[in-house]
Amino acid sequence: MDGEVRQRRDLRPLWAGLALALATYLSLICLDRPLVRGDGLAYYMWLGPIAVNFSFDLSAVAERFAAVNEYQIFRPPGGGYATAFSFGPAVLLAPWYRLALLLPEATRVDLAHFWQYQVDGFVNSFFVMLGSNAYLLLGVMLSYRAALAVVKAPWTAAVAAFSLVWATPLLYYGTVEPYMAHATGTFLMALVLFLYIRPKVRWLWLGLALSAAIVVRWQLALVAVPMAVPLLWRRRWGDLAWLGFGALAFIWLVPLSWQGMFGTFWVVPAGVQNQSQFIRWPEHALDVLVSAKRGLFLWSPLTLAALAGLGFLWRRERALALVALTTCLLQVLINGSVQDWNAGWSFGMRRLTELYPLFVLGLTALLALPGRWRWPAWSLSATATCLGVALLFAHLTYANVVAGHGATSSEELSYWLGTWRTPRLTWQVIQDHYGPWAWQKPGP
Repeated sequence: MDGEVRQRRDLRPLWAGLALALATYLSLICLDRPLVRGDGLAYYMWLGPIAVNFSFDLSAVAERFAAVNEYQIFRPPGGGYATAFSFGPAVLLAPWYRLALLLPEATRVDLAHFWQYQVDGFVNSFFVMLGSNAYLLLGVMLSYRAALAVVKAPWTAAVAAFSLVWATPLLYYGTVEPYMAHATGTFLMALVLFLYIRPKVRWLWLGLALSAAIVVRWQLALVAVPMAVPLLWRRRWGDLAWLGFGALAFIWLVPLSWQGMFGTFWVVPAGVQNQSQFIRWPEHALDVLVSAKRGLFLWSPLTLAALAGLGFLWRRERALALVALTTCLLQVLINGSVQDWNAGWSFGMRRLTELYPLFVLGLTALLALPGRWRWPAWSLSATATCLGVALLFAHLTYANVVAGHGATSSEELSYWLGTWRTPRLTWQVIQDHYGPWAWQKPGP
C-alpha cells in the first residue's frame, strides 16, 4: 500500500506540469496576433539579415520596410543604417523564420492587410509568432521546474506559474506583441535560474545561458552580478572563471554589431537615436514600481506577493533568496535610470517581464506557507491575480476602443468597469484583433 501511495505522489509533478503546459498553450492561442506592429517590427526586421544573410547589414531591410519604418531603423550621423533594438531575438527565432520561407503563402487570409502593416506575408509572421509562443511555453515550464526543485509542492508551483502568466505582462508580450524580446528573454532567464538551482551548478553552462540572455536583452547583464559576487567573496576562482568564460561566449557579438552600425564598439544606441543622455541616475526607480503610468505593482499586483514570497524563502534558502532579490533590485534600478523608464506605449512594466521565473519562485514559496499563513497567502494571491487579469482585458479594450494606446491603470480599469457593455465590448475587441477568429485579418 505504501508503495502505491508513493508512486502516485511521484506522478504529481508530471500531472501538474502537463496541466500547466496545456493551460498555458491554450491561453497563448486565445490571444495570439500574427501581425507585426510597433517595436516588434524592429525586432522582426532583424530576421532577414540574421536568418538569411548572417550579417548585421540593415541596408536591404531599411529599403524593404521603408513604407512602415517610423523609428525602428535610422541613420546615425556619419553612419549607415542602425537600430536601437537587439538582434538577439532574431537568432532564436531564425529557425522558425527559415521554415516559413519554405512554405507556400496562406490563401484564406487578407494578404493585402498583412503587407500593408508589416511588408510581409501571413505565413512568415505566423511561424515567428509560433516560435515566440514556444519559447514562452518553455520558459514557463523551466520556471515551474525551478520552483519545484526548491519548494516541493507541484500543484502549488503550477498554480503560481500559471497565475503569473496572466497577471504579468508576459502573456501580452507572448501573444499580442509576440515579436518583441520578452518571450525569448524570459525563456533564457528561466534557463539561467533552472541551471543555477541545480544541486551541482555547471558554471560554464550557466555562463553560456546568461550570455545568450544578454544578447537578447542587454539589461540582463546585471544578472551576473549577484551570481558572481559570492564566488568572488569565497575565492572560488575556478567556478568564477568558468562563469566568466561562458558569459563571454556570445556577448562579443553585441559590440561587433554596434561597430557595424555606429562605427564604434561601445555606444548607447537609444542615446544616439534620441540625441540625448539615455542612461542616467536611477531617479525613476520608485516610479518603476508604483507609478500608475506603468508601475509594476499597480499593473501586476501579484508580483508584490511574489516578492514577499522571496522574503519568506530567505529563512531556508538564504543564498538563493539573496540572489533573486538582488537581481530584482538591479533590474528596477537600471530601468529607473533610462530616459523612457515607462517604455512608451506598453502594457504594464514590460521591461521587468524577464523577472517572471523569480516571481514564480517567490509566489510558490508564499503559497506553500504552512499553518495560519496559508489562507491569507492564497486569498491575497487570488485577489491580485483577478485584478491583474482585469487590467489585461481593460487595457485591450481601452487601447482599441478609446485611445489607440494605454493610459494609467486606474483610468483603464475605471473605463472597463464603468460600462454595462464591457463583456460584449471586450469580446468584440478580441474577435477583431486577437485569437484564431481574427487571424484572417487582425486589427492593427
